[in-house]
Amino acid sequence: IYINDHSQQKLDKISEIIKTTDKPVIIFYLHNVALYDILDYFEKVHPDYTIEQMNGHVTGKKRVTKKPSNPKTIRLVQYQAGAEGWNAQWSDTTIFYEPIYSYEKFHQSDGRNVRAYMDNKITHYTLGINKTLEELVWYALENKQSFSDNLIENFYDDDFAIHRPK
Repeated sequence: IYINDHSQQKLDKISEIIKTTDKPVIIFYLHNVALYDILDYFEKVHPDYTIEQMNGHVTGKKRVTKKPSNPKTIRLVQYQAGAEGWNAQWSDTTIFYEPIYSYEKFHQSDGRNVRAYMDNKITHYTLGINKTLEELVWYALENKQSFSDNLIENFYDDDFAIHRPK
């Protein structure tokens, strides 16, 4: 699988993040190419981790379970399959590998391991590449907006340089 430099940077950042916790980690992704990049990376770099998936095309042993028995577990969750309907209070770390255009889906995903009665600290990471459309999508989500073609006009000047609105 071809991994471009930006993907490699994100994957290396995941390696740094997973070393900061002794609990299973949730990684949300949007596109299958991201799934395959992450799976390939973990197979090569972190073969000691158990990988679980929550998406529309995995069944059987590798399909997501309730609570992982191995603390070195990565649960890969495709937004559409896992933004709602399950709780993950056993995890203290969520990584958003790439953004989704829908604020509602992002907000629902953001809450999978956050519960009112929990005392432990929850850390969420959003991974993005500067000066790309991805940065603009994250900006919209941070401002509680879904990203759409209409918003693109707000992010480009006459020379098509990307900028954040003030």
